[in-house]
Amino acid sequence: MDEIQSKMVEYDATRARQLAFNQGIASGFTVQPEGFTLRLEDADRAAFAPMLALVKEALELGMITSETPQLIADHTGTRHEVTTLRFRQIMVAYGLHYKSLWDARTA
Repeated sequence: MDEIQSKMVEYDATRARQLAFNQGIASGFTVQPEGFTLRLEDADRAAFAPMLALVKEALELGMITSETPQLIADHTGTRHEVTTLRFRQIMVAYGLHYKSLWDARTA
């Protein structure tokens, strides 16, 4: 009986972590101090990674500067203009936020 109870406790903990992960994904990533929210769905994360790489490459090639305006769309589709430097900061924070959700899910 103890083994069954132990498995139930383990299952409940895994389920709670998965629910928290799903809620975190649904809540998105709120950019501070600007206050807009980015979606965290698979397709959104897949789009942001290449954009960050492209911006980094353009910066390294001297095609843009840290102050060049970049547009980023929030969860409602509203576009926000930020500098290249701020865009990179947001994208790294975005990735770290997702990683923290993932890590908590698999803990």
